[in-house]
Amino acid sequence: WRALESGGGGLRVAGQLDSALIRASEAAAKVTIPEARLAHILERHALDTTALNVGRFAREINVPHLIVQAVRSDASLIRPNTLGRAGYIFEHTFSFPIGVTRYEQSTNTLVVIVRENGQVFTAFPR
Repeated sequence: WRALESGGGGLRVAGQLDSALIRASEAAAKVTIPEARLAHILERHALDTTALNVGRFAREINVPHLIVQAVRSDASLIRPNTLGRAGYIFEHTFSFPIGVTRYEQSTNTLVVIVRENGQVFTAFPR
């Protein structure tokens, strides 16, 4: 790993502009949760969902608030979306349980997939 350098136009990693990190930060700053995506998240990841092998939120959790908090936190891990799909994966571990994993274990970790335009695609406890 090479250290980050600052210089004329942004962050540089190994001498090249690190625009992916800048774009992820910009997406986080303007994060929105479209109604249809929130409905999907709540239907698929509610505590009483019939979906199999999924993380589920605890009943008392304010899911939209948690999503925004996770995406905007300086403590979140950020990486590119998988399989060549556009967007970013934000992973944040809270100081309290937010639900259960797909293995029925209590978890404090939330994963949020955000499109490049800042729209949340999905979110789930991991």
